[in-house]
Amino acid sequence: MSSLDTLTKTGSRSAFSAELNRALQSARAEATSFALILADITNFKRFNTHNPSALGDVALVRLADCLRNVVANRGPIYRVGGDVFAVILQGAGEAEAIAVCTEIERAAHNRIAPPQAVHCGHHDCSGPVTISVACGFALASPEHDAETLMRLADTHMYEARKCGSGIGEKNEPERAEP
Repeated sequence: MSSLDTLTKTGSRSAFSAELNRALQSARAEATSFALILADITNFKRFNTHNPSALGDVALVRLADCLRNVVANRGPIYRVGGDVFAVILQGAGEAEAIAVCTEIERAAHNRIAPPQAVHCGHHDCSGPVTISVACGFALASPEHDAETLMRLADTHMYEARKCGSGIGEKNEPERAEP
């Protein structure tokens, strides 16, 4: 399997899985922590359905570029699903994770949607399909495995999507039951 996502030039899902497991092992052995951030394009499926697929690709590449600009050298970036990206921030605590998520959402605001986006044409849509970015995170702890950490970050990301604005009180990390 390739370690690079060819469209976005970010790490692939397989590379992410290997790195996440390595980071968890390292965190346990060294009694350290890290933050797992997930970023997702809201309304992406609807946007992609009602626009040429090349515009969806442009949005994905633009989000990857935003992630690279915000994250810089703080951690690796991976495309882990259709429109979902992951970042592993070694040594990050809650405050840094919140700050990075907020920065990602601000950087992506009005930058990921190509200007050529068209109206969706459905009765429940009165204008162009708008897309934005929602982020969620989870802090690794010794009792977490990869699946638990992903589930926590994913839950927080979807809570952020429902709120309509990224990081907030409902997006604070929680500890998983051992």
